[in-house]
Amino acid sequence: MKVDLSQPILELDGSVSMIPDGSGVEGQLKPLDLGTACIRALFTPSRDDETKDTPEAKQKRFAVGVLLGKGGTVSLTVEEAALIVSRAWVVYMTPLVPGRIQELLDPKD
Repeated sequence: MKVDLSQPILELDGSVSMIPDGSGVEGQLKPLDLGTACIRALFTPSRDDETKDTPEAKQKRFAVGVLLGKGGTVSLTVEEAALIVSRAWVVYMTPLVPGRIQELLDPKD
């Protein structure tokens, strides 16, 4: 499936989620896009990673992350999209971002 990674992650009210822009300047924000949210899902460690994560699983997450890091529109397999969604539900503290990732990677319409 083709996925536009520049799609914004939306808050419940429809406004764009904002995150620190990485400049180090307090209060400087940028929109959270799908690509950034997915890469964070793949690369953020979870408590289970220490005991249950295999080298093969880490290599797969890395490979998908490299693909996402290209930005723009990318082609994802169903398995890659499922990996991203499942990781998002594990590593994000609240359901907003994983829910939005799932909506964008597995549209029901």
